[in-house]
Amino acid sequence: MSEIIAISPTGSLGWEPCGEQSFRQAVEELSPDFIGAQAGSADCGPLYLGSGASYAREPWIRHDLELMLTAARARR
Repeated sequence: MSEIIAISPTGSLGWEPCGEQSFRQAVEELSPDFIGAQAGSADCGPLYLGSGASYAREPWIRHDLELMLTAARARR
């Protein structure tokens, strides 16, 4: 069985912007096969689960997705 290396730059997408320098360093040093992050949480309570509203800030979601997708595309 071969090893698969995965990294997740954040514990919850958009909760807080991930650190760009540490993410880029992880990509460079680990050469991941997979980059991903979870994008949901029940920790914020039931309001967000039933309202259709996001608990995460859209600019932070875009920030994290741009970092992850740019790195993933560069790695092919």
